Amino acid sequence: MLLVGAVYAGPRLEGVLSDRVRRDGVNATRTIVRLVSKSHYREHLQAVLLQGITFAGFNVVDLQAAFNALQFPIIAVSRRQPDMEGGRNALLDHVPGGQRKWRLIQKAGLVEPAAGVYVQRVAISLRDTETRIEHLALNGRLPGPPRTARDRANLDALGMKAISMIDCSDSDDEWDYIGVESWPSMKAVEERERFEKGGLHISEYVEYKVHMGVEQSFEEYKKNQ
Repeated sequence: MLLVGAVYAGPRLEGVLSDRVRRDGVNATRTIVRLVSKSHYREHLQAVLLQGITFAGFNVVDLQAAFNALQFPIIAVSRRQPDMEGGRNALLDHVPGGQRKWRLIQKAGLVEPAAGVYVQRVAISLRDTETRIEHLALNGRLPGPPRTARDRANLDALGMKAISMIDCSDSDDEWDYIGVESWPSMKAVEERERFEKGGLHISEYVEYKVHMGVEQSFEEYKKNQ
């Protein structure tokens, strides 16, 4: 499954990294370490923020091992208080290697409330964690990097292709951006809408409109005029 990372300099998105991890596998930690270590952003990074401690089902990140390899703070962020008991039961009853994965979750330490979200952290104080999250959480409670990474992973999984994105903030009083996207099916569009409402909660902080159309060449367009 696709693993996506978003690189931020303060509130500004600088780049996107991606690789693949196995569903319920054991390669999330080394994949994250490899992505960060080989990135040309490496020398400028100050911390890694993860959206949760598990990816692709129960591919659990070893936060301490990631810190040992990268040598800067690792913060796992969750919008809601994780259901630890439910996660433990699922791991032990249904996931191969579940006992070892549960020990990794325990080793990550207590889940603590911080700046409106919940965190597990390595090599950073709770106060500094809250400051970092507040600095990056410009739209909603989740910080920008994990929110953007999750958004990009969902778009790639659904097969969306961005055709263009126009910054019209200086010329339009109503809209800051106008974009054109290509989607493989109506089902993908509907799944994206559910994700935006239930996962990203976009409507809480952004006003937007969607107009549907059929892709056609410029020659076909001229014939229909």
